Amino acid sequence: MSAFFFRALLGLGLLLSVRAWAGPPADTTRWVDADDTPWLREIRRQPRAHERSRAYWRALVPARPRPTLADVVLVDRLADATAAQDVSAAYPLRQAALRLALQLPFPQVRAEMLLNMADYHTQLAHYDSAATYLPAAERQFRLDRNLGGVVRCLLRLGRIAEQQGRYAASLAHHQRVLELATTGNTRRYHTDAQIQLGALYARVGEYATARRYLLEAQRAAARYTYPDRMNQALGELGEICRRRRQWAAARVYFTRSIAISQQIQDVPYALAKQLSLALLLEDQGDDPAAAREGRRVLARLQAARLPLLVPLAQALLARVALRAGQVGPALAYGRQGLAGSQRTLLAGVSEASAVLAEAYARQRAYGPALAALRQYNAAHDSLAGDNIRRRAALLQFGHERQQQQAQIRLLTQQNRLQHQTQELAQLRAERIIGGLAGLTLLVGSVAAALVWRARHRQAQREAALRQRIAADLHDDVGSLLTQISLQSDLLREMPAAPDLTRARLERLSDTSRRASRHMADVVWNLHTASAELPEVLAHMRDHAHEVLPPAGLVVDFAVTDEAAALHPSVAVCQTLYLIFKEALHNAVKHAHGAGQVTIRLSRDAGQLCLSVRDDGSGATTAPRPGGHGLANMRRRAEAVGGTLHVAAEAAGFVLTACLPG
Repeated sequence: MSAFFFRALLGLGLLLSVRAWAGPPADTTRWVDADDTPWLREIRRQPRAHERSRAYWRALVPARPRPTLADVVLVDRLADATAAQDVSAAYPLRQAALRLALQLPFPQVRAEMLLNMADYHTQLAHYDSAATYLPAAERQFRLDRNLGGVVRCLLRLGRIAEQQGRYAASLAHHQRVLELATTGNTRRYHTDAQIQLGALYARVGEYATARRYLLEAQRAAARYTYPDRMNQALGELGEICRRRRQWAAARVYFTRSIAISQQIQDVPYALAKQLSLALLLEDQGDDPAAAREGRRVLARLQAARLPLLVPLAQALLARVALRAGQVGPALAYGRQGLAGSQRTLLAGVSEASAVLAEAYARQRAYGPALAALRQYNAAHDSLAGDNIRRRAALLQFGHERQQQQAQIRLLTQQNRLQHQTQELAQLRAERIIGGLAGLTLLVGSVAAALVWRARHRQAQREAALRQRIAADLHDDVGSLLTQISLQSDLLREMPAAPDLTRARLERLSDTSRRASRHMADVVWNLHTASAELPEVLAHMRDHAHEVLPPAGLVVDFAVTDEAAALHPSVAVCQTLYLIFKEALHNAVKHAHGAGQVTIRLSRDAGQLCLSVRDDGSGATTAPRPGGHGLANMRRRAEAVGGTLHVAAEAAGFVLTACLPG
């Protein structure tokens, strides 16, 4: 009977292959629905499914140069059926489906097969291999503008990052999913992101936040009929209840999750929650029931080859056996769990090492007990560090979310305020229109008066500007040009010895440079009619380094914080610069024997005070008798309400100008 059944199914497979030989269907984006075929359902029910799947695969996909879309789909469905019984046995089928898809001109099919290969490696904790397939699948989905495929790749990257301990990266991937638009193509995967975030928050004890995410996912799964997401949300809610010692609620959640997983034939998740039920029995102190359930689940996990769950079941049985005084079985289970956890599961290492340390100690094998204890401490410390990093990543994620929400609230308030302002402006406009006719003449008169006043003020400002420019040109540039003219006449009319002539030419050159600098300063003042103190200080510093070092004088320029914080008027800033410039000129011209000029700007009694000191002989540093430099500086200071003082000291000549701040 069994042989007859096998031959019948094989004939059905060959018939389907012959139909697929005709080529791809007209609509290449539609998947061939092979889930309802009786031979595939039979594979899922039969033991040794992977061996039967390989036989059907050889019959369904014969060696021919032109594979079809139907071939790819049928091999992929065979891989799904095989993985439901044995994950690792599905590898040759997954590989064959990808190889066939690469030969077809259907990019979406290639992307789906790449994603399936990544899922296979993720289930077996081969994260490096999974990471090589996911970027290729994501690129293909982006090229096809398949938002749902892109979201699935992001979710898998987030899951891998979380399992590798890269929690910030995991949260970033899930956050990107939640930020994408929610459509019919992505709603299911938004639910995935909520489930993953809920699981992350639950692991660090943020149960309220975790429960909020999971309940949202549960509501979405119920509303849009996502049974695969519903079982995951229920399972994570059960884990939260188990950690909070809410045994009855946890059992209800686990039972519902297992029922849905079995209904949709999600064998790995159903086994994971059956293991959670066994752990729940252990938490309640029912060791015999926990041992029975643990042995049953362990057998099924080993048959399905799920390496992330088998060590946890073995650790459970080791603990139960140790509490029952069965040291031998405890050691056996502990060693098996430790061997299976070495590369993939740090929690399994911790639990198995703890059991082994106690079991060895009971046998008085203190050397192995000490080694197991050290291994437990190392694993426990690593888990604690992972928990700290996970909490830090979640805190950072929550802080960023709060900032984003605050910005959204601020924008919402601004929009609401703008809307209210518009409504108020409209109401005012309606009221103004009623009385606008009677106010037209008055508004015209006021407008004319304001225009006349503005023009008058502008004329006054222009007159003051012209007067200031004329005064600057007359006082500074005019006198320098007069000196240039006199020196030129002297050179022309009174020939002298070469040394004297060279000295006269140097004086003429120096006077010309001073006239050029004065003219540049006048132009700078014109272009900086709204200059503030920081800009003026920068120009003063540049001018000091331009004038003093060529004369052999060292510059010591400093500004106190109190002075830099002042906000003097534009007139004070310009007066400050002109006095400073004239003071430097006097230092260069009269400070014979000086080596340094010290410049300080400070705040004194609310005023901005400029101090220029040279270290020449005080008797030789006073301005020349009859010179106009000191008088001009005093006049400029008094014009803005300031004062100017000079003093000849034994250590040099000091000029101090205090202007309103």
